[in-house]
Amino acid sequence: MNVEITLITHVFIGGGGFSVLSPYVDFVVRGRYVELVERDKLLNLFSSPQWMDRYKSFLNQNWRNNRFSKTLQDFLRENKIPVDKVLSGRKIAVEGDIKGREVSLFSASVGRSYIPGSTIKGSIRTALCYAYIDRKGADAKRRIMGNILRVKTNGNKKFSPKSAFPTLVGNDVGLKFRAHDDPLKLLQVSDTTFFSEDEMIILNAYVLRMNKPAEVEGTPVVYEVARKGAKVRARIKIAKAFARGSFQDGFWDFLLRGDYCKLFRYINAFSLDFVKCERRRLLKFRGSVPSMLAKFYEKLEKKIESGSKTGKVAYMMVGRGTTLFGKTVDNIFTEEELQRLREAFKGLRNFGWKNGKLVNPFPITRLVPETNPVPFGWIEVRAIGV
Repeated sequence: MNVEITLITHVFIGGGGFSVLSPYVDFVVRGRYVELVERDKLLNLFSSPQWMDRYKSFLNQNWRNNRFSKTLQDFLRENKIPVDKVLSGRKIAVEGDIKGREVSLFSASVGRSYIPGSTIKGSIRTALCYAYIDRKGADAKRRIMGNILRVKTNGNKKFSPKSAFPTLVGNDVGLKFRAHDDPLKLLQVSDTTFFSEDEMIILNAYVLRMNKPAEVEGTPVVYEVARKGAKVRARIKIAKAFARGSFQDGFWDFLLRGDYCKLFRYINAFSLDFVKCERRRLLKFRGSVPSMLAKFYEKLEKKIESGSKTGKVAYMMVGRGTTLFGKTVDNIFTEEELQRLREAFKGLRNFGWKNGKLVNPFPITRLVPETNPVPFGWIEVRAIGV
């Protein structure tokens, strides 16, 4: 099945820990664009020890508050070196003032940005795990709760709920398969086509604290993101490589039938539950939620409900900026159950503990673009051929 993916909000898929642009060697900002430096041209400029020493001295003299207060661009200007001498000719649109900060780059191959198929499949896997547990009902949840409440440590390390919950759930209800008979091996997702250059933008993102009146927190992080409204294509295929007996559960029969409509409905069911839960969580912040964020989820809920009826379009979250609940199956638990689980992870900061006390409502922060306080990562996946 070929699919067209439309970005409902900006999306950021990290390109790895070292995929960053540095304002000291990689780019300058001119007008509304980040213009990329060609390393060979820069090395040629600094080929003499005199210029290299001058640049190092310039940076050392401008070290303030654990960061450099000036950049390569300032050095070139102060030394009357035409900036075009070091530029590659490539540029990326920029929104806002990035103030010489490093830029985290989008996932790319040979310099062209795309969404990896593994990222999309990971989101689908979460949705299917959620659907499977939901189908098993209260008994499965009780067993899962028992496992998590019993196992608080793994050696000397505390479990992170972001990784421990899916693993413990898998061990308990049959979602952790041996490699050769994992039914999700039947699901194959290709990398997307490449985004065009004008579909990428560099912007600031802030942590928005919801327990204070729409207040941003800390220093912004700068990301290269794929813009809202951008479109790419991919292929989702359900292979037929395993015998029915491998699955030991009728839930997975839709994969054997190649039932893409059911696949999309499971994805939408997970996303719809997330949106409804998120709207309820946001209501607890007593009017401090930006109206734009509230309206976004209201409209998105209607989109997902409409897509669920057709079975031809699915909505999901990918990449950075979604909450704990968007990346895991934690919405399967009631508020009371979740509170018990949080007590089991007492003191774990990324599960809502601060200074020895639980923070409620939880989570209290959301990562949003500087100019538009709606979440990153929402995409629409529409079937265009089976």
